[in-house]
Amino acid sequence: MRVSLTCHILAASAAQGGDNTIKAVVTKLREMLAKNDKQHDEERTKYAKFKCYCDQNTEEKTQEIADSAQVLAETNANLDRLRASNGEKSSEKAEMERELEATITAIKQAVELRQKQHKEYLADQAYLASSIGQLEDAIEILAAVGADQTAGASADHKAAMAEDATAEAKAFLKKKEGLVELRDDVRQALQAASAFLQSSDRKKIVAFLADLGAGDTYSSAAGEIVGILKNMLDTFKENKASNAYAEKKAVEAHGDFLALKKKTKGILEEGISDRDSVLGTNSDSISSDMQTITSTAQKKAEDESFLADLTEQCAEKSKQFDLRKKLHAEEAAAISKAISVLNSDDAFDTFGAVAASKDKQGGGGGGKSFVQLQEVTLHRADAAVEAQTRAAVAASLHSVARARRSLTLARIATAVQEGGAIGVVIEQIEKVLTQIDKEGEMDASKDAFCTKEQTDNNAELDTKNGEIDDLNDQKGKLKGDIEKLQTVIDDTNTDIHQFKEAMANEKESRKTDHQDYNKEMKELTAASDLIDKAIKILDKFFSKVGTTTEAPALLQSKAGGHRAREDPAPPQTFGDAKDFAGQSEEGKAVLKLLADIKAENDLEALKETDEEEDAQVEFEKFMTDTAEDMKRAQEQVADAEAMMANKQEQLAGTREDLKKTEEQKADIEKYLAKIKPGCDFIQENKEKRDAARTEEKTQLEGAITKLKGTPAYKAAVAKETKEGLGDCAEKCFVMCDEQAVEDGKCFKSAIGTPTDEAQPDGYAPCEACKRGVTVAAYCTGEGKGAPGCPA
Repeated sequence: MRVSLTCHILAASAAQGGDNTIKAVVTKLREMLAKNDKQHDEERTKYAKFKCYCDQNTEEKTQEIADSAQVLAETNANLDRLRASNGEKSSEKAEMERELEATITAIKQAVELRQKQHKEYLADQAYLASSIGQLEDAIEILAAVGADQTAGASADHKAAMAEDATAEAKAFLKKKEGLVELRDDVRQALQAASAFLQSSDRKKIVAFLADLGAGDTYSSAAGEIVGILKNMLDTFKENKASNAYAEKKAVEAHGDFLALKKKTKGILEEGISDRDSVLGTNSDSISSDMQTITSTAQKKAEDESFLADLTEQCAEKSKQFDLRKKLHAEEAAAISKAISVLNSDDAFDTFGAVAASKDKQGGGGGGKSFVQLQEVTLHRADAAVEAQTRAAVAASLHSVARARRSLTLARIATAVQEGGAIGVVIEQIEKVLTQIDKEGEMDASKDAFCTKEQTDNNAELDTKNGEIDDLNDQKGKLKGDIEKLQTVIDDTNTDIHQFKEAMANEKESRKTDHQDYNKEMKELTAASDLIDKAIKILDKFFSKVGTTTEAPALLQSKAGGHRAREDPAPPQTFGDAKDFAGQSEEGKAVLKLLADIKAENDLEALKETDEEEDAQVEFEKFMTDTAEDMKRAQEQVADAEAMMANKQEQLAGTREDLKKTEEQKADIEKYLAKIKPGCDFIQENKEKRDAARTEEKTQLEGAITKLKGTPAYKAAVAKETKEGLGDCAEKCFVMCDEQAVEDGKCFKSAIGTPTDEAQPDGYAPCEACKRGVTVAAYCTGEGKGAPGCPA
C-alpha cells in the first residue's frame, strides 16, 4: 500500500501542535531541488530545439550557398557562350551585309551599264542606219549616171537639150545634174566612209570628192567609187546585224546575271534576318542571365551573412548551455547535500534541543517531525533494525545508481541512508521503476525504429544506386549523341565552307574565262573583218582583171576593119595584159587561201561561242546545284543543331536528375550514418540493457519490499489506515496481546508490537461499523460466518 509522505508529516505535525522550522527548511530545499530539475529539463528542451534549429538552418544555408555558387558558375558559362555566339553571328551578319551591299551595287552597276550599252547600241544602230541610207542614196545617184559615158558629154548635153529632145533624155540629164548637186550628207558619208578604207581607196574617194568640188559633172572613177561604196554598204549592214545579235545576247546575259544576283540577294537577306533573330534571342537570354546572376549573387551574399551570424550565435548558445548545465548540477549537489545534513538523525537531535529550530507558535515543547515521532514511538531497538534495513537498501540503491549513473538514485540512496522519510523514498524509487520501464519501452521502440529505418533506407539506397547507374548510362549515351551531332555539324560546316570557296573560285574562273572569250572573240571578229575586207578588195580587183583580159584583142580586131580613124593607144604603165594575167592566178589563189582562213576563223568563232555558251550553262548549273547543296547542308546543320540543343536539354535534365538522385542517395547515406551510432549501440547492447534493467528493477523492488517491512513504515500505514476509518477504528484495530489473540481480535504474530494490529479481513464488528449496520445484521446478511460474528 502506497503512503504519502506529506500525509505522514502533516499527521505527525498536527499531533505535535505545529510545523517544525527545520522541516520547513528541508521542504523548501526539496522544492528548490525539484524546481532546479524542472528548470534544467526546460532549458535542455529549449536548447535541443535551438540546436535543431542551428543544425537544420546550417545544413540548408550551406546547401543553398553551394546551389547558388553552381547557378552562378553555370549562368556565367552560358553568358560566355551567348556572348561568343553573338560575336560570331555579328561577324557573319556584317560579312553578309557587306556581300549584300556589294550585290546591290553590282545589280545597280549592271543595270546602269546595260542602259548605257543599250543607249550606245541604239546610237550605233541609228548611225549605221543613217550611213546605210546615205550610202544607198549615193550608190543610186552614182549608178544612175552610168559608168560608160565618154568625154563628149557637153555636146550631148546641148543636143539633148534642144527643143525636140525626148523626155527620156531630159530625165537622164536631170540625174546627171544630180551628181553635181550631191547633198552634203552624201559628201559627209563618203568622207566618213573613207576612214574605213585602205589608203589607196581613201585616195580615190578624196580625188573623186575633189573632182566634184572642181565642178566636174562626171568622173571616170565613178564606177570604181560605186564598187567601193557597195562594199562599204555590205560592211555596214553586216555590222548592224552583228550589233543586233550582240545586243540580244547581252540582254540575255544581263537577265541571267540579274536573276542570279537577285537570288543571291534573297539568300543574303534571309541569312541576315536569321542572324538578327538569333542575336535578338541571345540578347534576351543575356538580359535574363544577368538578372539571374544579380539576384543569385545577392541571395548568396545574404545566405553567407546569415550563416556566419548563425554559426556565431549557435557557438555562443552552446557555451551558455554548457555553463548553465554545470551551474544546475552544482546547485543540485549543494541542495542535496544541505538536505542530507539537515535531515539526518543527529540533526534532529541537535535541532530538537535548540529553541530557534522549534515551532515558534507552539513553544519549546512543540511537535516533532514524523521521523522524530518514529524515534520516540519505535524505541531504540526498532531504530537499530530500521537503520540496518536502511543501510542495506541504501547500498542496493547506490549500486543501481552507479550502474545507471543516476544522480536521482544517488540522492535517494543518500536520503535513505541519512534517514529520509520512507514514504517519499518509496515514491521516488517507484518513479525510477517507472522510468526504467519507459527506458525499456524506448529501447524496444528505438530498436524497432532502427531495424525498420535501416531496412527501408538500405532498400531505398539500392534503388537510388540503380537509378544513378541508369542515369549515368543515359548521360553517357546523350554525350555520345551530342559528340556525333557536333561531328556532323563540324563536317557539314566544312562542306558549306568548301561550297562557298568552290562557288567563289568558279565565279572567278567564269569571269576570267568570259573575259578571255570576249577578248578572243574580239580578236576573231577583227581578224574576220580584216580578212573579209581583203577578200572583197581582192575579189573586186581580180574579177575585173579576169573579165578584161580579152579587151586588147578586141581593139586590135576592130583596128583591122574599116574605121574612120585609129583610137589612141593607151599609155604603157604596167606591162602588157599577159604579164598581168599571171598575177590574176596568184590573186585567185590568195583569195581561196583567205576564204579558207576566214572559214576556219568563223568556224573557230562559232566553236568558241558554243563552248562559251556551254561553259555558261555549266557554270549556272554548277552555281545552282552548289547553292542547293549548300542550302541542304545548312538545313542539315540547322536540324543537327536543333537535335543537339534537344539532346543538350535532355542531358541537362539528366544531369539535374542525377544530381538530385545523388543528393537523395547522399541524404540517405548521411541519415544512415547519423542513426548508425545510436542504432549500433541499441542493437549491440539491448539485451545487456534489458538484463541490467531487470536486475535494477529486482534490486529496487527488493528495496521497496525491505522498506515497506520496516516497523516505521508498517506503523505509518496502520496509522493512516486507522485514521481513515474514523469512528470505526477502535472496532477494526486492537492492541494485540494474549487475550486479544484468544478473543480472535488479532494474530499471535502481532503480540509485542508497539502498534495497533488490524483485525482480520472481514472482521464482523469492523465491517458492520463501516457499513453503518449492526453486527447481527451484518452476520445474518453478507457477513454470515465472518470472524467476530456470534457463534
